Amino acid sequence: MDKDIAKLTNHFVICGAGHTGAVICAELKKTGRDFVVVDRDPEALLQLETRLGFTLLRVVGDGSDDEVLIRAGVKNAAGVFAVLSTDQDNAFVVLSAKGLNPKAKVLACQKSLGVREKLLRSGADGVVDPEFIGGLRLASEMIRPVTVSFLDSMLRNKDSHFRFDEISVPSNSALIGKPFGDIKGGEGGGTLVVAVVAAGTDQYELNPPVGRAVKAGDRLVILGETEALGGLRKNGK
Repeated sequence: MDKDIAKLTNHFVICGAGHTGAVICAELKKTGRDFVVVDRDPEALLQLETRLGFTLLRVVGDGSDDEVLIRAGVKNAAGVFAVLSTDQDNAFVVLSAKGLNPKAKVLACQKSLGVREKLLRSGADGVVDPEFIGGLRLASEMIRPVTVSFLDSMLRNKDSHFRFDEISVPSNSALIGKPFGDIKGGEGGGTLVVAVVAAGTDQYELNPPVGRAVKAGDRLVILGETEALGGLRKNGK
């Protein structure tokens, strides 16, 4: 298994085999991403594999330990999820992961109030508070049920292969210069470009005009079938 992990690049490392880790694994698998799961408890890893129903690339060990993260391929990883049971453990994962691969995006799960800033100071690129997200979800279920149902049909329906995703357009992309009308699927079918964030900005341009040309550095928010999205990501490189 170590040999298989060593071959990975631009994959994701999930530190924590609990419920949150399981949800992340399932989504990465469904969208065709490579990943490795790290946990101290070998039994938890085996239970996770049984629960998910597919073979996992896994490493038994402490996710805050440099050697364990190196075995998980963190130096070649695109991102790391710190989803252990305590904020302290997650902070140590963030520190170790950023120290080994400063370019990796590291996200941490917040377990208690008042620690968001501490996790960000430890180097996390983003912090997610499940209680806050849960509250938003309850409010949305009440006031915009059709929208929530639409999103659920993508994320929870096992037969659904549609997802929101994003693509960053590199300087050598085959997409550069093409009008959005060639890729946005506005006439029905295909991949739908919902919005674009131009290079050097944080402003969303919703429903970009069909004649607007794709530029290097654009970030595209897209909706479509997972296989088509994967092909667009591949062709966009």
